[in-house]
Amino acid sequence: MAHIIEKEIKILDIDVDVVIQRLKSMDAQETFSWEIHDIYYDTATNKLEKEWKRLRIRKKWDTYIVTMKKKLDDTIIRSNDEREEEVESFSEADKLIQSYNCRPTREKRKTRISYSLWTVHFDIDIYSGIPPLLEIEANSKEEIFLWIERLGLEKKTTASYGSRSLFKAYKIPYSMLKKH
Repeated sequence: MAHIIEKEIKILDIDVDVVIQRLKSMDAQETFSWEIHDIYYDTATNKLEKEWKRLRIRKKWDTYIVTMKKKLDDTIIRSNDEREEEVESFSEADKLIQSYNCRPTREKRKTRISYSLWTVHFDIDIYSGIPPLLEIEANSKEEIFLWIERLGLEKKTTASYGSRSLFKAYKIPYSMLKKH
């Protein structure tokens, strides 16, 4: 099981072609380009949400990854204690999660184009109905802000919130699933 402390920030309303051109000019390597499908789970009483936790199954290519994230208290950038494990199939993961009285509560789909340069990860996320955004993940907030400057994005709006708040900011309905 992989365990990391994730530190990231979103840069909103980017020009995808310009960002990709700048990343490539810095020798960043494309590592992923595909649709991602996430299904989130919680208990009937929203216990995980109340504890700032998110449990999801992510389909990335033909791979399924179960992730548990716990939001850490940092208002400038988004910080999460993250644990991930790859599983054989969606049904295997879904059955295990539901055995702990968790049910699917929401889902989202996006196209993601990812680049890496040294230990920094750059994810361009494209959702339906929302302008594209860039998520920069690095070891520290100082490093994240250095990369925002290097990419010439310091005048862009940044956000440390998650996708639900992002959808809300753009007044786009979020795909909630019926609770069982």
